[in-house]
Amino acid sequence: DGHYNLAIIFSMICFKKGIKQLDKILEYNPNNTKLLELKADFLVAILKFKEACLIYNKILKIEPENYLVITKILQYEKFENLNDYKCLFYQFKKLVNKKNEYDINARKKRRPTIALIGFGRSGTLFFHSLLDGHPEISTLPGYFFKGWFNEETWSALRPNLKNPNWKKKLSKNIVQLFEPQFNSNSKKNVIGKPCDNSVWLAKTKGFTSLGDNYSENLVLDPEIFEVNFIKSLDKMTQVDSNLCFELIHDAFDTAYRNNNKKHELDKKIFYHIHNPSVFEHLNFIGNFPNAKILYLFRNPLQMIESWISVDLNELKKTQNYFKTIEIIRRIIDKICYPFYVLFDPINSIITDNVRGVRLEDIKKTPEVTIPKIAKWTGIKENKTLFKSEFMQKKFSRPSLNFNNISGFDLRSIEVPIGRFFGKKDIEIMETLLWPFLNTYGYTNKSKNKFTEKLNKIKPLIGQPLEFEIKLKKQINFTHKRFKGADPFSVMHKQFSYAHETLSDVGTYPYIIMPL
Repeated sequence: DGHYNLAIIFSMICFKKGIKQLDKILEYNPNNTKLLELKADFLVAILKFKEACLIYNKILKIEPENYLVITKILQYEKFENLNDYKCLFYQFKKLVNKKNEYDINARKKRRPTIALIGFGRSGTLFFHSLLDGHPEISTLPGYFFKGWFNEETWSALRPNLKNPNWKKKLSKNIVQLFEPQFNSNSKKNVIGKPCDNSVWLAKTKGFTSLGDNYSENLVLDPEIFEVNFIKSLDKMTQVDSNLCFELIHDAFDTAYRNNNKKHELDKKIFYHIHNPSVFEHLNFIGNFPNAKILYLFRNPLQMIESWISVDLNELKKTQNYFKTIEIIRRIIDKICYPFYVLFDPINSIITDNVRGVRLEDIKKTPEVTIPKIAKWTGIKENKTLFKSEFMQKKFSRPSLNFNNISGFDLRSIEVPIGRFFGKKDIEIMETLLWPFLNTYGYTNKSKNKFTEKLNKIKPLIGQPLEFEIKLKKQINFTHKRFKGADPFSVMHKQFSYAHETLSDVGTYPYIIMPL
């Protein structure tokens, strides 16, 4: 019960009081950028994006090379002109490449790359497993390299070129930093923390239960990878993050997939970036601007109910007040997640190369959907696309509700909605998400019906939801510290913000187009 973020808890419970305290301190030091950023982050937490962005821009004037603040401006500011957005994005890219010590204009040609991003809990590992054995695809099983474009990664790996053994040292550092990629028995986490503070990432994602009997681990000899990686560096005098990323895929293929070396450079890289942070997302797009990005979607209400099942199970077991707040924070964040995606402008940078596909279509009509995906990604149809395997071992996804879901099993996507949400909750959520649900064929309600429902739910979205009332009956919610601080207020403000947007323009600004 000791591993929770007190800063986040503080911001949830006391952010208004925190802002007042910060204002008092800032009176004496108005240009303290750390305090200014903290205040702006608090404002974001209560959805006051305009006020927050004014502060972020002030920080940027004081610290013009603060690329982390640029990521926040790109995430939260409403740009009237897309060119202004792209200009700031280019500034971010230039600063990051300067920090990583390579020329922004160098090596413009990149390997053709396809990136996969999930929509909460939407079956991305299952989908990835379909492409893992394709002869035209170079990929790393799982999403252990999800954080390759994180701000920390190349700083940790950048070789000292003056060291005569820099190539060997780099290969060893890669294996150590991403150990679970090579050995699923490793309980280490990886940069980017794709599943937060997972106790055993590889196990929770099914890499210790591969094969027909769910008994095989993914364990690879790292020395074979290192030998091939060093060979790929043989005639090179330097290497940057992007080239290293490509060479890792080549070395992995040569080491473990018995591929003919001369064909490897023709392969497309399939990169499971999964749930990138804003920095990781922008950094990837900046360095692979021609990459195609595929989002895997699932009915959002069903997805949320599946996603929070672990949190609800954990909530039942804890008696710790602060731990309760942290779990509630995670639940609220997951409920609001679809709206974050619908308001996220990042994909507007490369709109033509971004598409979405439904998990339900892949599972229910693979003979139609999979060839369509293959055509879009530029690979040939192959029998491997209908096999859920990693490294030629059957893949099964562990789950709290449906253990060992494998292949095209439909159980997880046929679960009725309502395990967590009440009828009123479902009505509110389905109305607020109607533009997305309509775009992806998850609803048969007409636009007129949507408008009617939008008016109906207006007085409801500020009231406690049915699931909220049930949760608040738990003993930890009677704690005196809850007085005057409702952690659910963030969710209600997000709903209000969404309702206001839909009332004004009828849709969301950044709905990813279906494939």
